[in-house]
Amino acid sequence: EIVTTESLIDNIFINTQLDFKSGIIQSCISDHYPVFISIHHSSDQQEFNGLIKYRTINDFKIKKFNLALSNSLQSFLIGISDPRTAFTKFYIHIDELYNKFFPIKTKIVSKKALLKPWVNQSLVNRIKIRDKLGKLSNRGRIDRKVYTNFRNMLTTQIRNAKASYFDYQFNLCRGNIKKNMEYN
Repeated sequence: EIVTTESLIDNIFINTQLDFKSGIIQSCISDHYPVFISIHHSSDQQEFNGLIKYRTINDFKIKKFNLALSNSLQSFLIGISDPRTAFTKFYIHIDELYNKFFPIKTKIVSKKALLKPWVNQSLVNRIKIRDKLGKLSNRGRIDRKVYTNFRNMLTTQIRNAKASYFDYQFNLCRGNIKKNMEYN
């Protein structure tokens, strides 16, 4: 009689963004299938330059873009009979409007900011205030209670921001376990 048991006892957890491959080694030698991980490490990894590029896209800018597009298309293709020429002209026009209303912006970001994306500029400003209050409190210029109340309030706000960030990320990945595991 062949007895098989199934269990999930072989797990590998990593807390990094390295390039890796993992899997199960299947062999007929044993009924145990070992789990493996291969982490690619390159000595010539690019240095983090701290620059990210992004576009700000919001409802207001989308409305402005749509209005400019609809106003310009009324007389845009008059007199063009060749479809390829019309498409090329249309594509160039759309691209120009897109770059005008949604320009690429560059921002300098620290490694710490990438590791904690829930810390927005408002929280950074409050952290600076907290640090200044701490210095004033240590010098005896303000009551220690003022500093501790502000520090505790800020700690709560940071925890709430972190929880909201991960709730949002997990909701984006709902139903996709592979993508969901990227945030663990």
